[in-house]
Amino acid sequence: MRRVWTQEETTYLKDNWGTISVKTIAKTLNRSEGSVLSKRDKLKLGAFLESGDYITLNQLMKVVGYPVCGQAVKVWVDREIPTINKKVNNSNFKAVRINEFWKWAEKNQEILDFSRLERYILGKEPEWVEVKRQKDIINKPYRRRLWTKSEDERLIFLLSQYKYNCTEVAKKMQRSEDSIRNRLHRLNIKTRPVIKNIKNTQRWTKEEMNTLKELIKKGDDYKTIQSFIPNRTVKSLRTKVYTIYGTGNLEKVRKEGDRND
Repeated sequence: MRRVWTQEETTYLKDNWGTISVKTIAKTLNRSEGSVLSKRDKLKLGAFLESGDYITLNQLMKVVGYPVCGQAVKVWVDREIPTINKKVNNSNFKAVRINEFWKWAEKNQEILDFSRLERYILGKEPEWVEVKRQKDIINKPYRRRLWTKSEDERLIFLLSQYKYNCTEVAKKMQRSEDSIRNRLHRLNIKTRPVIKNIKNTQRWTKEEMNTLKELIKKGDDYKTIQSFIPNRTVKSLRTKVYTIYGTGNLEKVRKEGDRND
């Protein structure tokens, strides 16, 4: 039986038509792309922006997680974000071709924060995007936010696997470890994350050493490095760096490396 469009669905379609792809609209509304296009025709919303190849600059900034304000827009424009002028009906606005955005973003990673960029919301992503997203999630202070029912269910599910420690659960939930502990206490959940005995006295492997040196050279901090070498604590990483370079200050290590190159 054909599902009747609700007022909320119709409003959503009107508000987002010409700014995000048909595929994303259909997914959000749990409808087929054909249904969305049919409703578009009935509402006479006009042609979509190149079948989803384009997105408005304002909508793009919202999707990535930035406020659409003068200062934020200025930063992107000053970095020469490739925009074009588009028109739908009588409205003119700046738009960005998605594949051009990825090329620009890769060159401007230092000014971007992908921690709130929903995976695949812009379609297929270059391989480097997920690495950037995880790095930003690790380095970004977790904002205080209310727990949802789905998060509680996911937390309980992760604990039921009996294989994740608190650090791993926090990373998967994109929350701090204190937030995880407090939630377990509030929900009166008796199951706890597993405790893994990390033997930092074990001999470092050649692979670990190469990874450590490469990430230091890349500019990562201890917390990020630890996420790529999970069998080592931040303290053991700092000790190893001091042993190798005579200092635990990563900036000094990098400067010495630059002078020796």
